[in-house]
Amino acid sequence: IIPLPISPQEWSSLEQGLIQRATILEKVLEDVYGQQELLKSGAIPPELIHANPNFLHPCHGIVPPDNRHLTFYAADLYRTEDGSFRVLRDYGGHPEGLGYALENRIVMSRLYPKLYHRSWIRRLAPFFQAFHKAMSQRVSPGKGEPDIALLSPGPDHQLYFEHALLSRYLGYPLVEGQDLTVRNGQVFLKKLAGLERVEAIFRQIDDSQSDPFALRRETARGVAGLIQACREQNVDVVSPIGSGFIETPALKLFLPDLCRQLLGEELKLENRPAWWCGTEDNLRHALENMSSLTV
Repeated sequence: IIPLPISPQEWSSLEQGLIQRATILEKVLEDVYGQQELLKSGAIPPELIHANPNFLHPCHGIVPPDNRHLTFYAADLYRTEDGSFRVLRDYGGHPEGLGYALENRIVMSRLYPKLYHRSWIRRLAPFFQAFHKAMSQRVSPGKGEPDIALLSPGPDHQLYFEHALLSRYLGYPLVEGQDLTVRNGQVFLKKLAGLERVEAIFRQIDDSQSDPFALRRETARGVAGLIQACREQNVDVVSPIGSGFIETPALKLFLPDLCRQLLGEELKLENRPAWWCGTEDNLRHALENMSSLTV
């Protein structure tokens, strides 16, 4: 795959659109897991919450550290015929690709060292440094290095390579659900010498697999009691459990109106054209054009 260079001018516009989009989606998360004013006002249909598997009822009312409901955000982008960018899909639960971006950059710098250093490519290291610094300040401000673990589904997962790479690069122990335990609302890492407190978790498992006790799921990948530990604010989970709600495909159809309502602005990055069959007009359009649509 050939890397795609983006000019500073084009990136500036794209960056503003992505920041705006992340801001809106974080406000949506804060509301749907909090006061639910958007639901009461009809800005978000009730079906998108109550009948949505991406909405985790046990997480309602949880306030994450610094009130940051969306720690990581990613978007699939594509170009239209006129060259402008549009958003195909949003990701918030545990956006994938950080490790691959890092590995690809390392490989490129070794294969093409002269080209790499001549091209004034933006470095990735400041991003990871900013992430670790933000984690430290949120978990234990002014208290030195916090105890952070990277939670992975395990070696059978297709992206385990990425988890292992990020663990080594960031210096976080790589753990699975069985390596952690919750005692008295606090999370501990099981070690030969005993239990060691974990203050933050860099989550690489799905929302629905995070806590088999609270979510009643038959999975061994999560940590029983983790949601309660989050509710008591004894652990900082990045991204917060339940943030996968923004990955609901139909939610993007309401973003233009939500952007005007929450930010008083027009949406800078347009969505890919889509229709939600929860309204009569959209349902009619979908049925009439079923042969040319993806369901």
